[in-house]
Amino acid sequence: MRLRYRPEIDGLRAVAVLGVVLFHAGLGLPGGYVGVDVFFVISGFLITGILLRDLQQNTFSLTQFWQRRIRRILPAVSVMVCLVLVAGYFLLDPYSLVHLARSGQAQSLLWANVFFEQETGYFATASEYKPLLHTWTLALEEQFYLCFPILLMLLYRLNRRLAHSILALAAFLSLAFCILWTPRYPDFSFYLLPTRAWELALGGMLAMAPNLAPRSRWGAELVSWLGLGLLLLSFGWLDAHSSFPGYHALLPVLATVFLIAAHTHVRPSLQKILACPALVGVGLISYSLYLWHWPLFAFARHWVFEPSLELRLTLLAAAFALAYASWRWVENPLRRGQRLRKKPISFLFAGISVISLYGMAAIVVQQQGWRSRFSSAELRMAEDIFWRGSRFQFGEDGAVAIGQEGAPEEGVDFVLWGDSHAMALAQQADEKAKKFHLRGKVFARPQWIPVPGLWRSSATQEQQQAQLAFNQMVLDWVLEHQVPNLILASRWSVHGCGRNDLEQSMGLALEESLVTDGIATAEPWGPLQAQAALRRQLENMLLQLEAAGVQVWLLEQVPESDVVEPARRFYLHHRHPAPNPLPLHGASLQEHQQRQGLMHTLFAKLSFPNLQVLDPAPAFFRHGRTHLELYADRAYYKDDDHLTRFGAEHFVGPLWGRIMRTMARQQRQRR
Repeated sequence: MRLRYRPEIDGLRAVAVLGVVLFHAGLGLPGGYVGVDVFFVISGFLITGILLRDLQQNTFSLTQFWQRRIRRILPAVSVMVCLVLVAGYFLLDPYSLVHLARSGQAQSLLWANVFFEQETGYFATASEYKPLLHTWTLALEEQFYLCFPILLMLLYRLNRRLAHSILALAAFLSLAFCILWTPRYPDFSFYLLPTRAWELALGGMLAMAPNLAPRSRWGAELVSWLGLGLLLLSFGWLDAHSSFPGYHALLPVLATVFLIAAHTHVRPSLQKILACPALVGVGLISYSLYLWHWPLFAFARHWVFEPSLELRLTLLAAAFALAYASWRWVENPLRRGQRLRKKPISFLFAGISVISLYGMAAIVVQQQGWRSRFSSAELRMAEDIFWRGSRFQFGEDGAVAIGQEGAPEEGVDFVLWGDSHAMALAQQADEKAKKFHLRGKVFARPQWIPVPGLWRSSATQEQQQAQLAFNQMVLDWVLEHQVPNLILASRWSVHGCGRNDLEQSMGLALEESLVTDGIATAEPWGPLQAQAALRRQLENMLLQLEAAGVQVWLLEQVPESDVVEPARRFYLHHRHPAPNPLPLHGASLQEHQQRQGLMHTLFAKLSFPNLQVLDPAPAFFRHGRTHLELYADRAYYKDDDHLTRFGAEHFVGPLWGRIMRTMARQQRQRR
């Protein structure tokens, strides 16, 4: 039995891939990324249909199924990855090239989704700079195809009637995990199979139960136009800041299920649109278009910081040209031709492809991205882009030892405690501590304020408990080990005043970062309430530390630059000056005072004999300078609020020297 060709599914593929491509090109469709979810449902539907046909005819073979997958997927993606690695040699800095190679290794092992899930984090490189990021969807689908045929075969042979019920239960559990985990574990939920399997499974359930599809013309019309409406709603209502997948993913998934179901038995009026030659043509090359569009846009970001509309349209045209070439001379011939029809040859081809791509990428990693292609000055500029706040590896407890090495019984002279700003300053603290023969320890967690009793008001219950437990653990550790000095470093303004104007313009809510201590107020929670909570809990901690004789050094926040990615801008300006103009300076002194004035006033009102508040801002505005200086021969700022290592050394290094000199004097007095 041959499965009936359904041109409207190719049309639906076209709609899906166009949504993804236009979203990535920044050409409208804020929710176009849900096209990936449309692909998942279509894949689940078609693959399950093929498996059921073979099972019903007693011709099912796992090796034959995987052979078809090899012919369908591997040739085009192998050529793409190979050429992207070659292009990376000419277009990428060594750090980006090594990352590209590692993602290529993960892709060759069907592990790209896990790789990119693990690559996320506070200091992770933004997704738009990763040329193989889009391969996570292929890895997820192939992981599904490795497991699902075996499960379906076993269920079909044990009890055909139960197969659909068990698949429905599995889909329900996956959906439940997706909805529950997306707020708590957004990266896991986005990239990994357990929270995405329900999308493919719903497509599979539709293939297993075609009788559920409408048979009447009016029913098909209603379902088809409802599906189209849900899909258009997904494209227009969702955006990059929507919590996804979660319950939002129900929109595109149900839309796709409705659209496929509506065309199963009858041809509603929408069929003429979805099956039109133009959409079907795009649908035929949709796989290759998906493969090629993203590397083009990612590479462009490594050349131009803000690609113009003309450049994005040019890249879009190039993506279609490459997609057609890939479909015409790679994908179609090897899928439908005779070259890979024999199982030994197809599996040999798969093995050679995997080994070759993995080996090619391994050479890039082993050569460290061929750093000799760049001058030492360019390498330092590139290093500033990827500066993650510290060269140290923080353990599971968020701690790392710094300063003078010595036996544990010698004790710790100081603890540096804070968020990502403490991480950004940790290496300078380490270097100065070694100079003055001091031993220290850093406790740091990105976005967590270093004050017990506080947590982000936007945190989930689980996140709240984690923040409270961590902060209390650090304070207890300082008191238990009789640490004489505690240094607090944080982005205080974001905790007490909310997101700055730049972050709000990028879609982040003002109140999202505010802290709370859970004390109810008559007014809605806002900056004033957050500052009151911060002062309450900070004073409570200072009282405990005063009683224990701990000297507290509170570092006010470094000024915010109000420029997106200064380090990358500086590097691109040096490499490609014409399309990358450089902002002359950052925020003004007046803007800095407006941004951090409230927190400065709050700290000035704290009156404790064991507290010394240190303001690094004068070093940034010295010699009558009215605006932040962002660059010298390197960038001072990594992003809008974190210093590079160069910036930390230049602006905060002398301050660290004064602190450590005082601590060393205290140490001599204690002895």
